[in-house]
Amino acid sequence: MRRLEKFKMKRHVLFLILLVLFLAACAREEATPPPPTATKTAVFSPTPTKPPATPTATPEPTPIRPAIAVDDQVLEEDGRLTIASVISPDPAWLVIHAQHEGQVGEVLGVTAVPSGSSSDITVTLDPLAATPRLVAILHQDGGEAGEFEFPGPDDPIQDDGDVVSIGFAVDIQVRLPAIIIADQEVMDDGLVTVGSVYTPAPGWLLIHADDDGAVGPLLGHVFLREGENENVTIPIQWREATPTLHAVLVEDGDRLTRLDYPDGDLPVIVNGQPLTASFAVTLPPDVYVLDQPVVDGKIEVERVISDGPGWLVVYFDEADLPARIIGSAPLVDGLNERVVVEVVERAVTDKLHILIHNDDEPVGQFTFPSADEPRLYHGRLPFSFTFQTNTGSYLAVRDQVLGEETAVTVPLVVADRDTWLVIRSGAAPDAGEIIGEIWLPAGINRAVVVPIDAERVTKTLFAVLHADGDEPEQFDFPDGDDQPLRVNGRIIQSPFELLSE
Repeated sequence: MRRLEKFKMKRHVLFLILLVLFLAACAREEATPPPPTATKTAVFSPTPTKPPATPTATPEPTPIRPAIAVDDQVLEEDGRLTIASVISPDPAWLVIHAQHEGQVGEVLGVTAVPSGSSSDITVTLDPLAATPRLVAILHQDGGEAGEFEFPGPDDPIQDDGDVVSIGFAVDIQVRLPAIIIADQEVMDDGLVTVGSVYTPAPGWLLIHADDDGAVGPLLGHVFLREGENENVTIPIQWREATPTLHAVLVEDGDRLTRLDYPDGDLPVIVNGQPLTASFAVTLPPDVYVLDQPVVDGKIEVERVISDGPGWLVVYFDEADLPARIIGSAPLVDGLNERVVVEVVERAVTDKLHILIHNDDEPVGQFTFPSADEPRLYHGRLPFSFTFQTNTGSYLAVRDQVLGEETAVTVPLVVADRDTWLVIRSGAAPDAGEIIGEIWLPAGINRAVVVPIDAERVTKTLFAVLHADGDEPEQFDFPDGDDQPLRVNGRIIQSPFELLSE
């Protein structure tokens, strides 16, 4: 029985093996393609030719376009500004400029920026010099690397012909220096009072005369402590003052409490401009007149300060007091310079007196004694201003640097006749040689320029007055009549020094 079962099992396994082999054979027959049908015509198939290889282009980098981005911001006492971003193809300079009436102004701050993109760049500047609008400009580093040279090789960078720049506003939250001063009367003690001055650091307050609307000669100064300074009193040279004066605040530089203006102690800058305050003053009546001869019936007064329109009146002398009027000339309100007065020449005395008179109705006509009375000062008649007419000729010199035009300047020559101004070299006027001369008319001659021979100059020079002899305006010396002028037997001459640069 068991043998029968084993036999059946073997037969069953054998059947399965045969079935698998049969199925595999059928699959091979279906997959084998039929043999190709023979043809009598031969077909030529050429080998296809490959197209030539196209070279691969090297990619070019996109050029970096320079740019600046900045926001309006607050500027505080530390002077720090933040520029949002800068893009530069090369190392460059980020420069902050002031802006005045829409125009780019002076450089206020500089910082270096690398090539590529930078963000949150800090630039520090003087907040007192800042203007309400500033301009950020990208400058090239075209000269010595790492050294800002502008004006010079480090010019602004341009993109498509336009300067790479951007304007922005700043809210300046800094207490600025300030001068508060009122119009005032200056007495003959020459004191000017300034209401208050605020300065964030020690400095100097200067008082200047006016020069055609601009700051003129310095008249006085005072040192200021840091902070608020109230009721500041400054003595000035009031006889050189003008009806308008200017107060100027300057810093106290390297030499503390020593005024080194204008070379060392520079003006304090606020909003891009020097801090100044102009004010009007009423000055005491004053006349500055040189001793001089009467030439062609005229005298000349250097300067007169008049409180309102008036008259400059000349009196002849009697017992050292003004006696009778021999000439007058009109005055304008304030400063009058080089006033020429015609006088009665036959009435001229060795000493003459000057008083200022009012100009009453009718204005422009001198009607004294019916009107145009002498002007009072604080209720009293001031002393007259006197000068001599018999002093002869004289001159004034100053030490100086020899200019490029090879000439020297003699500040003043007053001559009672036509004369020659002669420049001599050497240690003594009679030992040196003449190196220059110029003819001068009688009267007052100011700032006389005399060309000289530069090859014969010495450190000490002499200015000497010579007569203009028989042949006018022809210098005839030593053989002719143009000999040196003398006073009490002494030659009219003055030495002066040539200074180095």
